[in-house]
Amino acid sequence: MNKVRVKMQTPYNKFNDLSFTELVTPSDMNMIITDETESDILVDTFAKLFNSDKLDNITKFGKVVELPSDILTTLGSTFIGYLAHKDKFQYGYVFEVATSFFDGSTLNINNWLHFAYYIDVVNACPCVKFVKDASLTPSALQ
Repeated sequence: MNKVRVKMQTPYNKFNDLSFTELVTPSDMNMIITDETESDILVDTFAKLFNSDKLDNITKFGKVVELPSDILTTLGSTFIGYLAHKDKFQYGYVFEVATSFFDGSTLNINNWLHFAYYIDVVNACPCVKFVKDASLTPSALQ
């Protein structure tokens, strides 16, 4: 993950959907990871930094968003997370309507509230999806 983070900070064209060259500052990067992965990263980080004076060199992102593993059924068990520009994923309200009407048959006033949401991605913003490689063995890592 750190190698990808460093590459995203240099002019590179492999991380967005339009293949144009761009760079991203660390404060503009969001790390979206599963809760299990965040725990593993914290344990590894603190193990490396135990009795270390280099606490300022911890990898930093603009924001780390933790996703509960039990709701990620569509992404599969190999999903680790995304490293994305803060503007990659867009969501919000298209419109919001609040009104009320009088029901003459019951003499009640009924309140009505409606929201319409949107969610989309910006193709120009970089994003990398990290997955576990189940084919790696401990001997392959040495």
